[in-house]
Amino acid sequence: MFFEAESNKKKYEVQVNETRTGYKVSLREQEKEWRHFDITSDQYQFLDETVSFLFNNSSYLLDVTNLGMEYTV
Repeated sequence: MFFEAESNKKKYEVQVNETRTGYKVSLREQEKEWRHFDITSDQYQFLDETVSFLFNNSSYLLDVTNLGMEYTV
């Protein structure tokens, strides 16, 4: 899945690919190099349409909602 996001007035391109063992996530801040991350299945859990995961010793919670063709993360 590819999408664009904005956080703290910075724009990002995000590519997420699901694999057998987890997710491969690539992020690129506007006009900068891609950064790649592997999130293994032992680092996340699904709960009521949200994903909770640990990354770099921090906990994150993602919730994706859609309105027609638009999605909010």
